[in-house]
Amino acid sequence: MRPSQRLALSAGVLVLSSVAAADPQPSLDLRNFHPPADPQGSLYLEPSSTPSAGDWNVGAWLSYTHRPVTLEDSSGTRVAIPLKNQLSLDYVAALGILDRLAVSLTLPTVLYQNGDDVSAELGDGRLPQTAVGDAAFGLKATLVPTSSMGGFGLAALARVTAPTGDSRSYVSDGEVTGELRLLGELRLIALTVQGTAGAKIRGEQRTYVGEDFGHELPWGVAIGLRPQALGLDKHGRWTWTAEARGQVALSPKFGSGAGSPVLAGVSARYGLGDVSLIAGAELPLNGAVGSPQVRGVLGISWAPRFYDQDGDGIADDLDECPELAEDKDGFEDRDGCPDFDNDDDGVPDEEDKCPLEKEDEDEFQDDDGCPDPDNDADGTPDAQDACPNEAGPPEGSKRGPGCPAKDADDDGVDDAADKCPDQPEDKDGFQDDDGCPDPDNDGDGVLDEEDACPLLKGEARSDPKLNGCPSPDRDGDTFDDASDKCPDAAEDFDGVDDDDGCPDDDADKPAAQRAKPLLVVEEKGDQRTLRWRVAPKLTGKADAVQIDPKTLPSVRALATELNKNRAWVALVGVKPAGGTQEAEQEALNKSFALVNTLRALTHRDDAAESIGWSAVKAQPGAAAQGYGILILGSGAPGAAKPATAPAPRLAIPAKAVAPAAKPTAPKPTTPAAPPKAPPPPAPKKAP
Repeated sequence: MRPSQRLALSAGVLVLSSVAAADPQPSLDLRNFHPPADPQGSLYLEPSSTPSAGDWNVGAWLSYTHRPVTLEDSSGTRVAIPLKNQLSLDYVAALGILDRLAVSLTLPTVLYQNGDDVSAELGDGRLPQTAVGDAAFGLKATLVPTSSMGGFGLAALARVTAPTGDSRSYVSDGEVTGELRLLGELRLIALTVQGTAGAKIRGEQRTYVGEDFGHELPWGVAIGLRPQALGLDKHGRWTWTAEARGQVALSPKFGSGAGSPVLAGVSARYGLGDVSLIAGAELPLNGAVGSPQVRGVLGISWAPRFYDQDGDGIADDLDECPELAEDKDGFEDRDGCPDFDNDDDGVPDEEDKCPLEKEDEDEFQDDDGCPDPDNDADGTPDAQDACPNEAGPPEGSKRGPGCPAKDADDDGVDDAADKCPDQPEDKDGFQDDDGCPDPDNDGDGVLDEEDACPLLKGEARSDPKLNGCPSPDRDGDTFDDASDKCPDAAEDFDGVDDDDGCPDDDADKPAAQRAKPLLVVEEKGDQRTLRWRVAPKLTGKADAVQIDPKTLPSVRALATELNKNRAWVALVGVKPAGGTQEAEQEALNKSFALVNTLRALTHRDDAAESIGWSAVKAQPGAAAQGYGILILGSGAPGAAKPATAPAPRLAIPAKAVAPAAKPTAPKPTTPAAPPKAPPPPAPKKAP
């Protein structure tokens, strides 16, 4: 030992001896060993937790200490060993009085000890072989439980000793002492780190063989390892601890070497149900008073309770991880071990949206922890889907099962089958499988968007209800099929029952009695002359021009001829009543009345046109009738047939048009359709 840390006999030995004989040295507890009352403690440190209210435990610590006290003179020569060997037994007991508050009692006893007789030097008399030490009363309060701070815990420990011990046995301070320490703890998965620091207060300062002993600052640090985390302890019963502890003299001389022992120790605790055993050893790190050459410890504790070290509700003797709390997530919760990744898919449960279903790790949303059996949600499982990240129809495509078709124009027709891959199909129910738009389904020249009959071939008409539709007059006799009593046999317009749509068969009559047609068209080359038996008559003036109903059958006869010869165009010109602008306009109005009637009866916008009087005045009967009709076009009479395309309008040479006035559209009051035919007569009786 270093001289500054030894108890030395000074030069006035005789004086000291005589004083010692008359006044024995004060009593001191020089063992420097105070085992914890907690059944989970190490040699000095203990957890921050306390027993639950009503829980209790008892224990006993057997320790052997070798040479904790040696006397040397100032030259370093050993004079005596007052305490060579000491075998002691400390009894401990603890009781939880509240959930975070416990009391304890410790009573040290000496079973056997020996040492040199120093009564001559110290006047203490002979060392007793057995003795009782100072009883210690403790109070421990948990300030911060480890469960609320992520494994960090904090407690306060108060300890008071009473002078119940033998003053000659080195296990009694001979007075009341008080100690207050804080206990800190951090529990990790495999390790526990503990620390303590505080103050010990004596009633009065003591001087022993020239060394002063007063207030002290006890301290300690420890680190515990649970070998179960290393796979070395299947049932989790062992705890291995390494620690260092000591005290620093606070007064009368701060940091006095003789009063500041430092020791290092190791221990191993084994738990078996309510019983736990501990074995350990300590060695000194300096030569202060109370630092033994070696100390060996054996301890046993009994805590008859439902013992759940990690507080997970599973008894430690059944808990495969007694110091690691079960996570209680409904997955293997009976083994007592936390399962940080229940489905073992590499995604921690706290981040795993499907903690009980293993992620399929197919590079599609692999961070959520959920399997994705159908990444593209197209109804075809990924295991069978040739395009797992592209949604396809149930029947798949030419690319494979579950694959969408390549569709550049986005019309729903696979490019491989699309005849127009860059033009989207119009999806109107007509040839929608070829991928090509059909703007004119029936091919009649009228676009579907304007065609009232998009699937029936017809003609362009100004009436939107009939535009693009076949003629409503199958036989072309100007009577619509709905009102035509003979829709497939054209009216003959001979002045006999010309309003029923039926021809009047009088072939069996003598020629003189047969009805004559109201109109005959004579053709000589490209010239056509109209021979009227009854010519149409225009009545009224200005805005009230109309066709005389009595002559309407003649107009129908002309319209029927125009239907038979769809290339024909009737050019109508009316003689003005004078040379004024008003006369010219009235002439045009009259021509429009006849033109509009012909257009309405033929259901053709190109069947008739207005033209100047000069172009038609040479027609037979024009001068007498006041109007003339010129038939232009080619073709011979024949059955009415639907046009393959709208008939072009005829362009009239400028010289053929009367220069007096340009044709203008009729005013709104001008009739756009022929007068309604009278109701059909009653059926004819057979002769």
